[in-house]
Amino acid sequence: MKRIVILGGGFGGLTAAQQLEKRCQHQGECEVILINKTSEHLYTPLLYEAATGFLEGYSKKQSSRLQSGASVRLNKLQCIRKKRIQLIHGAVVSVDPNAQTVLLEKGREISYDYLVVALGSEPNYYGIPGLEENAIPLKWYENAVEIRGRLLELLKACMSGKRDYFTVIVIGAGPGGVEYAAELANYYRKLERRHRLQLGSMRVELLDARSEILPMLPRSYRLIAMRRLQRLGVRVIPGTFVTGVEEGKVHAAPNDKAGNSPFTEDITLESHLLIWSGGIKPNRVVQKFGLPLTKHGAIEVDSALRVIGFTNIFAIGDCAAVHDSVQHKLIPQLAHAAIEQGELVTDNILRDMNGEGLREVQGREHWTTIVPLGGRYAVTQISGIVIKGIPAYVLGRFVDLRYFSHILPWSKAWMVWFRGVHTFLKND
Repeated sequence: MKRIVILGGGFGGLTAAQQLEKRCQHQGECEVILINKTSEHLYTPLLYEAATGFLEGYSKKQSSRLQSGASVRLNKLQCIRKKRIQLIHGAVVSVDPNAQTVLLEKGREISYDYLVVALGSEPNYYGIPGLEENAIPLKWYENAVEIRGRLLELLKACMSGKRDYFTVIVIGAGPGGVEYAAELANYYRKLERRHRLQLGSMRVELLDARSEILPMLPRSYRLIAMRRLQRLGVRVIPGTFVTGVEEGKVHAAPNDKAGNSPFTEDITLESHLLIWSGGIKPNRVVQKFGLPLTKHGAIEVDSALRVIGFTNIFAIGDCAAVHDSVQHKLIPQLAHAAIEQGELVTDNILRDMNGEGLREVQGREHWTTIVPLGGRYAVTQISGIVIKGIPAYVLGRFVDLRYFSHILPWSKAWMVWFRGVHTFLKND
């Protein structure tokens, strides 16, 4: 019996584990082991919602509802509960490709016949002085809890008259930064309408070194998103990079190469809460695996997702440098890209076990992306047609439901999805 060990229970790793469990029953005997650092599978597209939910109060019940709306306990998955996949909680320390073993914390070793590395990414602070110490990344659920706690303190101070205003700066105008800035500004407008906050008491600023927001998406997205942010009162600061951070201060300078900066000289911005959404890099632990890496620290793989130089080790998701086989471009670090790679690596492992040829990663000209823009408003583009507003928001929610139904029985998927929608709509 072949033992297949999967490192990481994110989108790619969990997809591979579940697909292998299903197909091994029909195509051959194998043992599937999923190793994950936490007991939760985080649905990161809803992380920005968890960071702003229930901001007018706090209780353990509310915190539990927020988490259950954006994550799924791995031991609740049917394939794990029925022991068809062995789940091991633990942090991976290193891999020995020659001995075919994985070393976990506390010295535990796991042997493998096939290995899938799907350990994701971590924030990249680019060596900017003071940034890591003073900013909170919007990357894991613990970050959402910390951000929410800090916001709650600031809001209470304003509502009680102890503070006149506060400023939230979001660095990084990719989808994650834009989503969070829009959601926070939309919530602030709601408090203004209810006369809970004075006009101008909360300021949201979105800063990016590039000349435009959402530079990786079509221009139609960017124009709609920019207009929406302006209507919500977000101050967008393009073409400006961060040079250093101190407590309460962000030092920045115009990016002359990008252009479009509102500043002509160095400036210091006041910040009471700093959110970092400006970049990610492969999980640093992969540097201890003895596998070939790119200059950016990603695992080098071929077009079949096999690690270069190894026939029984595969890598997928954010920790791997995956190129499509047609345009030879790097696959973007998206959830649905990782899911597709999880499905492909499943097929290729089974093909290799049966002595068949491996399939290659297929290229795409465009990846469909839905960008939430605060409240019940989003933008997307399908087959060249731009959809915005409530229709795009509803479409995004059904994409969430579709994903949950892939990893959970339909009834439980519906419960998780409905609980999340019901909880997160309270902020709108």
